[in-house]
Amino acid sequence: MDALERTTWYCWRRVIPLLENDFHVIAPDLRGLGDSSRASGDHDSRMVAGDIDVLLRERLGLDRFHVIGHDWGGIVGYGLAAHFPGPVASLTVVDVAIPGDGSPDISQGGRRWHHALHQTADLPEKLVVGREEIYLGWFYDHYGHRPDVITEDERAEYLRTYTDSGALRAGFEYYRARERTAEDNARRAGEYRVGIPVLALGGAAGWGRGDQVAELVRRFRAPGRPVLTIHQDHPPVSLVFGRRHGAARPGRICRNVRKSQ
Repeated sequence: MDALERTTWYCWRRVIPLLENDFHVIAPDLRGLGDSSRASGDHDSRMVAGDIDVLLRERLGLDRFHVIGHDWGGIVGYGLAAHFPGPVASLTVVDVAIPGDGSPDISQGGRRWHHALHQTADLPEKLVVGREEIYLGWFYDHYGHRPDVITEDERAEYLRTYTDSGALRAGFEYYRARERTAEDNARRAGEYRVGIPVLALGGAAGWGRGDQVAELVRRFRAPGRPVLTIHQDHPPVSLVFGRRHGAARPGRICRNVRKSQ
């Protein structure tokens, strides 16, 4: 599960082959995103996590699974682990802060300026529809540490899904539901803390969140669950956890995912 600017299964295509010998990999497009239907109604993380729970347990018949999510996919992944915990064996969150977990600065001091814009009713649609390539292209050029790793073909595939009718509105609805997501998560954290293994990966460059991701794990994990921090090379590695990574290196992600299972 992935983020707004790349929210299709396609962004995981380099990761899937590295895991498929050990796991049955399922990469769904979240509600309203990618090639999923443009659902009306709520897009808060508990609702979207419920979609994934139904998909995996009822439609695919799985009774145990590992969850990996980047950005909004990580928020939905936490929603699964917190609100539908039974079948979730482990959780990996990549470069995201979870609304309602106590993170002091989700928008990183205004660096993530698009948060406020996307939360505004109707305005972003009026500004961006018909200009998707200009708007999303800015993120591809400036948002990551290595813009060169996103090829023209990849940009075209991501843009294809966002020029489809209703796709941008669906993406913005995730931001508009952020306060409801935060309220749900804060309420749930008062009742239940995640006790499964959790791997947190925070980017050290670009707009990466670095150690913020490991810190959020400490806030939502069950009391008494160990958090071990070691040092490997020069970046810190938190097992349960949090390793800085570059998004252009799927092999490193997969090695860390295997260690956490």
